[in-house]
Order: sequence, then structure tokens, then C-alpha cells
Amino acid sequence: MTGKLLCIFLFLLVLALSMRLISLRKALRLIREDLKEINDGDFPRRHLTVETPDSCLQSLAGEMNRYMDTAWARSRRESIREQEMRAEITNISHDLRTPLTSILGYLELIEEEALSDEQKENMDVVLRRASYLNQLIAQLYEFSRLENGELPLNPERLDISYLFKEHILACYGEFEKAGLELTLQLPQQPVWVMADEGGLKRIFHNLTSNCLKYGKKQASVSLECTDGRAVLTCRNAADGLTPGDGEQIFHRFYRKEASRNAQSSGLGLSVAKLLAEQMGGGMEARLEDGMLAIRLLLPCAPLS
Repeated sequence: MTGKLLCIFLFLLVLALSMRLISLRKALRLIREDLKEINDGDFPRRHLTVETPDSCLQSLAGEMNRYMDTAWARSRRESIREQEMRAEITNISHDLRTPLTSILGYLELIEEEALSDEQKENMDVVLRRASYLNQLIAQLYEFSRLENGELPLNPERLDISYLFKEHILACYGEFEKAGLELTLQLPQQPVWVMADEGGLKRIFHNLTSNCLKYGKKQASVSLECTDGRAVLTCRNAADGLTPGDGEQIFHRFYRKEASRNAQSSGLGLSVAKLLAEQMGGGMEARLEDGMLAIRLLLPCAPLS
């Protein structure tokens, strides 16, 4: 009789523990599903749901909810601060452009006056510095507007091969002046993409400017259409760069002494990448056989 009661007791104990385990597994599964939804979403402000009498599990979920509330509030503050900073940068760069344009105009008028050789030399230096400053401010203004979504783009069906050939012909003299041998591998047939023409030309300008600044003796550009994407690849010297630098090169204001000189704002490639992304494409950079390969990727447009 005692043995039978013991068996019944053990059976009930195992049953109770099994039910407890099933309840805990169900609660953990619900927590995991909630966390997955939160992680997969855009950090929505929501809490974990816990349906279990287990006080330890409820306490754990409570602490996790408290942590998510704190993280959400911190993320919200940073987002607001970032938006305010972008707006301030846009306003400051816009305010600087007007007086600087006037300064450049007056400098050009002075340059037309009869000046001594020394005065002309000094005036050339001032004009170059002022022009460079104007270029930096224009890049900063453009970058701020792109980040804020204030730069309208009008995508249309364009032959990227023809536009790049047109661009490279216009600046071929700059490559010769820099002593940079440029190798082109461009298809004869059109390569159609959907892109904003002005934005595409800005990307070309920033890519070739990067080649001219950091290329040594040789640079190359190739264009191909693969897997439904047009891929324009610019290669130039990568002295002093590491694989990690290739991942950072598109970050705004990124500079490295070994690869960036004093005449660079670090914004050119950031602007190019933002433009590419807003046209449905992207940009990537990596080291390949001692060369820095920067790729512009844009979706190919239908043939008709």
C-alpha cells in the first residue's frame, strides 16, 4: 500500500513538474517571439508579454522592458539631436555661401586691376584658398540636404555608359596634367539605368576627383551589367590603406593621414554613396591586389 501511494505521489510530482516546464517553455517562446518582432522592426516602443506565474521570469521580463524603455528614450534623444544638428549644419553652410560668393566676386574684380607680380601671386593664393573653401561649404550643404531628404531627384532612363564617356572626355586633360594613366573598359552598347542625371554626374565627378587626388601613375575604370545591375568600378592606388579603411571610406568626414591629404573634406564619397542609395543603388569599396576598388551599383532599367 505504501509503495502504491509513493508511486502515485511520484507520478503527480512528475506531472506537476512537466506542466511547470511546459508553462515555462511557452513563456520563454513568447518572450523570444516578442524580442524577434522588436529586433526585426524599427525599434517600436513596446513591451514583452509574459504569461506565467513564475515570479523570476516575470521579474526578468520587467527588467528587460525597463532596459528597452531606457534604450528607446536614449535613441529618441539622439535622433532629435541628430536632426537638429543636420538642420543647423544646413543653415550655417547656407549662411556662409552668400558672403563667400561676394568675397570671390570682389577678389576677381581686384584681379583685373593692374597688379605687380608679387601682388598677382598673392592674389592667386587667396583666390585658390577662397575657391577651395567655397567648394567645401558647397559639399557640406549638399551632404546636409541629402541626409535631410531635401535634395529632389528625378529618376529617368539613362545610358550610364554614354554619360560616363562624356564626363571622362571633359576631364581627360586633368588626368594628363596629373600624370595619371587612365585605362577604360567601357562597353560599346548602351547600359540603361534609372537615375537622376544631375546626381549621376555628381557621382562621376566625386569618383574621378578621388582618383585624381589619390591615384599614382595608374587608374582604371570599368563598366559592366551583371545580375540586373550596372557596376561601374574605379580603381586607383591604395597606399597606406587597410581592409578596415575600405569599410570606413564612405563615412562622413572620414580621413586617414596615409590616404587623405589636407585638400580633402572626406565628404565626396559620402555624398556619392548617399546619391546612389537614393537612386535605388549603392556603393562599396574594397582592397583588391593592392588597389582600392570603388564600385557604383545601380539597377539596370528595362530595355524599353
